[in-house]
Amino acid sequence: MSTTFPRLRAVVLRSTVRLGALVLASPLILAALLWVASAAADSNVIPAELAASARTTSVMFCAEGKMVHGDGSLPDRLLSAGTFVCSAWRMRGKQTDSMTGAISWPSSPRR
Repeated sequence: MSTTFPRLRAVVLRSTVRLGALVLASPLILAALLWVASAAADSNVIPAELAASARTTSVMFCAEGKMVHGDGSLPDRLLSAGTFVCSAWRMRGKQTDSMTGAISWPSSPRR
C-alpha cells in the first residue's frame, strides 16, 4: 500500500502540471492565431483596393488627419501655423456631370 500512494501522487502531480501548462498556453496560442488571421486579412486589403480602383474611375480623399506643429511645444503650437497630416485615405467614385463638368460629392448639398 505504501508503494501505490507515491505513484498515485506522481500521477496526480503530472496531470496537474499538464493542466496548468494547457491553461497557460491556451491564451498564447489563441492570441497567436488571432494575430496571424489579422495579418492575413490586412495583407489582402491593399491588393483588393488596387484592383477595385483599376476597374473604376475614382479619386482619393483624406478621411481623417491631424495638425502637426513643429516640436509640439506650447509656444510652437501657439505661434506656428502647423501642417495638416492625413492619417486615413479613402476612395470615392468620380461622378461628373456631363453638362457642367462638376463633380458630385456626397457631402455637398443637392443641386
